[in-house]
Amino acid sequence: MGLKEISYGELIPLAVILIAMSVLPMLGLSSYMLTLLSLLLLFGALVSIYDFFYIRSGYINLGYTFIVASSAFSIAITLERLPTALAILAAFPLSMLFSIAILVPMLKLRGPFYSVATLLYPFRLAPIARLFPEVFGGDVGIYVRPLLSSHTHLYYLSLAISIGVLSLLFILLGTRLAIKLAMIKDDETLAESSGIGVVRVKILSHVMCTLMVTAVMIPYTQVSGVASVELADPMPVLIYALMASALYKPGSALYSFLGGMGIWWLDN
Repeated sequence: MGLKEISYGELIPLAVILIAMSVLPMLGLSSYMLTLLSLLLLFGALVSIYDFFYIRSGYINLGYTFIVASSAFSIAITLERLPTALAILAAFPLSMLFSIAILVPMLKLRGPFYSVATLLYPFRLAPIARLFPEVFGGDVGIYVRPLLSSHTHLYYLSLAISIGVLSLLFILLGTRLAIKLAMIKDDETLAESSGIGVVRVKILSHVMCTLMVTAVMIPYTQVSGVASVELADPMPVLIYALMASALYKPGSALYSFLGGMGIWWLDN
C-alpha cells in the first residue's frame, strides 16, 4: 500500500476532525476534558506509528509498549537531571539505547518467533525498575518535571506533535521504505534476494519508530505527570493498537489513527 492508495478524498475526514479539534479549547472546555483529548490524540499517534512500522512490515511487535515505556522513562530521567532543552535532546539517544533490546530479536527472528520474543520485554521492565529504584522509581515510577503550566498549551502541543507524526508517516508512505516494508511482509527471503537490504531496512525503521514514539511521549508524560512501569503493560494498549490497525487498510497509518482514537475514547 503506497500513498497513491490513499486518495486526497480519504484525508478530508481526518482534516475536518483535526481542524475541529484545533478550535475545541476556544469553547471553554475544562482542564479535565483537555487532558482527555490530549491523551486521545497521542494514543492515536502511537497506534499509527505501530501500524506503519510493524503491521506494514509483518513484524508484529508484541513488545511495543516496552518502547513506549522506555521512551517515557528516558524523558523523565533526563528532565530530572538536565536543563530542559538539553534534557529533551538527550532523551532521544537514551530512548534509542533502551530500545536496542527490541531490535536484536528483530534482526535474528522471524514471524511468530519474533512476536513471542518481543512479548517478554514489557514484563521484564517491572523487575528492572524494582532492582534500580533510584533510576526508575520502582513500582511508583518517576515524577516528570512539568514544562507547561497551561492545559491549553499542552493540548496544542499534543495536537501539533500528532499532526507532525501523521504528516511524516504520510510522506513515508510515498517512499521506497514503505514499498520495502511491504515486500518484507510478503516474503522476506524473496525481498532479500531481490536486492533489498533487509537488515538495513529493519534498523532504519526501528530507529525512526523509536524517535517518533519518543516525540509523542514528551507531551504524554507531561499530561500524565509520571513515567512508570504501567506504561509497559501490553493490555489493553497493544490489543487496541492491533484492533485499530486491522479495521481498514492495515499499514496505512491513517485509519489506524482514527480507529485508535475511537477505541481509546470508547474505553475512557
